[in-house]
Amino acid sequence: MTKWKPARLGLHAPRIRTGVSWQVVVAAAVVVVAVGWVAIDWLLEQAAAAKDPGGARVDAIKTGLGVGAGTTGIFALLLAIRRQNHHERTAAVATHDATERRVTELYTKAVEQLGSAKAPVRLGGLYALERLGETQESQRSTIVNVICAYLRMRYALPAEPATGAPAEHHDRYEDRMQEAQVRFTAQRILRRHRQPLTRPNLFWAGVTIDLSEADLRTMDFASVDFELANLSDAKLAGANLSEADLRGANCAGTDLSEADLTDARVNSATHLDVPSAYEERDGRLVPK
Repeated sequence: MTKWKPARLGLHAPRIRTGVSWQVVVAAAVVVVAVGWVAIDWLLEQAAAAKDPGGARVDAIKTGLGVGAGTTGIFALLLAIRRQNHHERTAAVATHDATERRVTELYTKAVEQLGSAKAPVRLGGLYALERLGETQESQRSTIVNVICAYLRMRYALPAEPATGAPAEHHDRYEDRMQEAQVRFTAQRILRRHRQPLTRPNLFWAGVTIDLSEADLRTMDFASVDFELANLSDAKLAGANLSEADLRGANCAGTDLSEADLTDARVNSATHLDVPSAYEERDGRLVPK
C-alpha cells in the first residue's frame, strides 16, 4: 500500500497565571499601613477633644490597630481566594495535559495500526480512530482527514488467480481482498458520521471531505453530506449516492457512471457531469 503522512493533532493547553506576585504583596502592605495610620490619626484628633484625652488616646490607638488588623485579615482572605483559584487552574491544566497525552497516544497508536501489513490490525486502527472521534469532538476533523487519506491511496480490486496458479498469487489475492474489507470499513465509518438526516446523533459537523482521485466504486454513500467536498477525479461508478448532499462539491472529472443519484442534492456543485439517466429538478437529481 502507498504510505501517507497523516495530519498532526491540534491540541492546545490553556494558559494560567503564576502565583501571587511580590508587587501585589507590597501593595497590600502599603494599603494596610495607610489604612491603619489614617484611622489612628483621625481617632487621635477626636481624642484631643475628649474629657479624658489620655484614655481616649489609648482607645484610639487600640481602635486604629484593630482597623489595621481587620484590613490585614481582608487582604489575607483575598490572597487565600487568589491562591485557591491558582491551585484550581493548575489542577485544570494538569488534567488537560493528561488528557492531551492520552489522546495523542491513542491517535499515534491508531495511525501506526493503519500502516500495518495485517488487515485485522488496520481494521483495529480505523475503529480506534472512530472511538477517539466520538469522545474528542475537537479531533474529528483530523480523524476524517486520515480516513479520507486512506481511501485516496491507490487501490484496485484484484482479479482472481487462475486454477493452478502459484501459491503466492493466491496469497496476494487474499491480501488484496482483505484490504478491500478494510476500505469498506473506512467508507462505512465515514458514512456513519456524515448522515445528518438519518443519524443526527452521530453526525460529525464542521469537517472537510477530500476524496479526490479515490477509488470508491460500488460504495454506499446514501444520504451522506458531501457539501463542499472535493470529489474531483474520484471513481464513484456504481456507487450509491441516493439522497446525498453534493451542494458546492467539486465534481471535476468524477466518474458517476451507473451511480445511483436519485434525489441527490446538487445545487452549486461545480463541474458536475450529470449522467444521461438523470435530470435536475429543483436542485435534485431525479431519474428520467
